[in-house]
Amino acid sequence: MIPSDCILDISNVFHSTSVVIEGSCINKSEPTAVLRDVSARVHGGEVLAILGSKGSGKRALLDVIAGRAEGETRGRITLNGSLLTPELFRRHGGYVAHRCHLLPSLTVRQTLTYATWLGNLSNREARVRQTLADLALSQVANRSVNDLTRPEYRRLMLGAQLAKDPTLLLLDEPTWDTDPLNTYLIVSMLWSYATRRGSIVVLTMETPRSDVLPFVSRVTLLCLGAVVYSGPTRSMLDYFTYIGFPCPELENPLMYYLCLSTVDRRSRDRFLESNQQISVLVEKFKVDGVLYMKEAPQISHSMKDVLGIMHKGLGRGIKPGCFSTLLALYLLIYVVPGFRARYYQEKREGLYGGAMFLTAYTLLSLPLSFISTLITIGILVPILELDPSSWAYASGILWSSYVAAEQVTVAMLMVVGRPITGAIAVLYMTLLSLVIASGAIRSLKNLPYWLAMVSTALPTRYASLALNQLVVDTPILSNLHYNESFTCPGAAELCRYPDGKTYLIERFTREGENISEVLNVDLNLLISLAFAVGLVILNSVLYLLPLPARVKAKFRE
Repeated sequence: MIPSDCILDISNVFHSTSVVIEGSCINKSEPTAVLRDVSARVHGGEVLAILGSKGSGKRALLDVIAGRAEGETRGRITLNGSLLTPELFRRHGGYVAHRCHLLPSLTVRQTLTYATWLGNLSNREARVRQTLADLALSQVANRSVNDLTRPEYRRLMLGAQLAKDPTLLLLDEPTWDTDPLNTYLIVSMLWSYATRRGSIVVLTMETPRSDVLPFVSRVTLLCLGAVVYSGPTRSMLDYFTYIGFPCPELENPLMYYLCLSTVDRRSRDRFLESNQQISVLVEKFKVDGVLYMKEAPQISHSMKDVLGIMHKGLGRGIKPGCFSTLLALYLLIYVVPGFRARYYQEKREGLYGGAMFLTAYTLLSLPLSFISTLITIGILVPILELDPSSWAYASGILWSSYVAAEQVTVAMLMVVGRPITGAIAVLYMTLLSLVIASGAIRSLKNLPYWLAMVSTALPTRYASLALNQLVVDTPILSNLHYNESFTCPGAAELCRYPDGKTYLIERFTREGENISEVLNVDLNLLISLAFAVGLVILNSVLYLLPLPARVKAKFRE
């Protein structure tokens, strides 16, 4: 059980990562210190604001807490005395990224329900109703995500995590690009959640407003990865006054001390002066600021009892359920490009992996694509007078081709950021395979040997051969007339191909090949289906492999 006073303790955290050096022909990277001896403490029922300018290390600190940071990390982070591992954070934590991609085709209520399904949580309907009320989204509960205003979308981003009732909630710039009223509303809602649930809320802010000051219990000021101040908000004025930096009466303390701890890059002299001042502030806090950082919150005994009741046990955390996760994905994944970014985000949260994502998409896509293929071929049944057997064969061949092309597209979109770029790349690959292996543009007999060998590894060869054979074997297309007086078998000097089999032999066979094996519809259909199944399996393996950091970064911000 989590005691009544839950504590997140960050002690002497150092973090370095590789940064790409720009301006060189070859991409080079070198290790760079992002966080330098960062320490902070926050209690249950409090809101900790991490302040700093761009590049100060705010997001890196959140990633280190969540166990998502890539690079070398030293130090100790504990949640109520237990080492905060990535697994523990996945069970008891929530992370709201700076930019969150929600499923566009869902309503607000469905989005929150989806989040509770992924978390395998009980009392889903009650959680959704409570979250809608807490975030003032009840009036738009049945509205599509695409129709939300920017502030409503931002609150829904919070709701997707609040519905899971996390003990520790991390938020990266939750008030970014919002007007003052909605900034106040969002911070007050987070404060209300923290105080009612006894949870810990940690958020980053680049431009804090004075009206959010009452809701921020603790502040951590960062500059170039080092701590300038970390402790209760009410003690910040006393501390800076004590070290000789009092805040003017009419100034916003949060913004004033943020500017004080920001490097001035307008000129070389100002840069050196501000850098020296920040170094002094960092050293002073190491000496004089330890007592402020460890100061406990002043909460009445009755409030502590209430918070203790509301705290959650470590054994009852957020446990992703395999079956419910698969069911939620099966119901909600319609097209890959629109939901790929959401997949990468939820994968970072540990909700599911790539194989489950691909399995859910494939389970949804296969029956829909098969039905659409049957209907498409059904249009040709009365025209070509196809019997049920030929209809089934043609549908199976085209369906396998569709699945193969779809799986290639899914694999391409795993690494290509822009969907249109991925679609164009797959289109060119498909056209190239048709040119080489379909036998329609150039016969396989006249292909160079190496291209003929390449064609054997392309599904278009077998699908094209099987379809052509089905067509020429159709009774309505047998013994076609050259004109009203002559038939092709009887006018060899007029018809290049006396019958369909001759056409197939010339276009699809090479010297030395067994014609009966090549012109085998059953075998070609099985090979086409095998290509489709093989690509599904290959994609499942690819989605299990870790992606390079540069590729994953495309789908985050």
